[in-house]
Amino acid sequence: PLFSYLPLFPYLPLFPYLPLFLYLPLFPYLPLFLYLPLFLYLPLFPYLPLFLYLPLFLYLPLFPYLPLFPYLPLFLYLPLFLYLPLFLYLPLCPYFPIPNPEEIISWSDGFDKLMKSPSGRKVFREFLKMEYSEENILFWAACEDLKKEVNPELVEEKARLIYEDFISILSPREVSLDARVREIVNQNMVDPNARTFDEAQAQIYTLMKRDSYPRFLASPTYKRLLDSLKEKKTAPERL
Repeated sequence: PLFSYLPLFPYLPLFPYLPLFLYLPLFPYLPLFLYLPLFLYLPLFPYLPLFLYLPLFLYLPLFPYLPLFPYLPLFLYLPLFLYLPLFLYLPLCPYFPIPNPEEIISWSDGFDKLMKSPSGRKVFREFLKMEYSEENILFWAACEDLKKEVNPELVEEKARLIYEDFISILSPREVSLDARVREIVNQNMVDPNARTFDEAQAQIYTLMKRDSYPRFLASPTYKRLLDSLKEKKTAPERL
């Protein structure tokens, strides 16, 4: 129905910049544009002929990330199907930039390298979420943030929030600590400071390194990332 296209009308003056035939494949799907302003989709218009190769539903997860299209010139040189495996990771895009191949490979060199990489931590967090142990990395990150705080009042406030969120036995996100470390934390909370959770943070870090990290390296999540790198590396040979 025509009313579905009304949000498009304010942007009609933009259409003369590209031949109209490029937009024809898009018209049946214009109701999808109601979710975001049309200007977010303008970078996609030069690539509309690619939509003819595969059904549009395969591209739906890509729509929120269309502003990234100007930075993907490879779409002009390689068939689009080579990039479909990367679409599986689009939900992660709001949280971290796509890491470079060397960085992804380095994550298998040691847990320290993975945790030093912002992108690595985000991918690892998504893996822990699937294992229902996301609280471990959230606690570790909260402790890192606390160490950077210099305002005494904020230090105390953040320390108490961390205790309530991750240490308290009443919390649904309680991390697993042994009795010795838990007692140290309780003593430190009498007068909290930026290093209140050092022992607890170290124990959770070791737990992730010994328990979760080996499973992460063997997981489909990490293997898919490595496979996508292999596909991109062999793509020129196919051409």
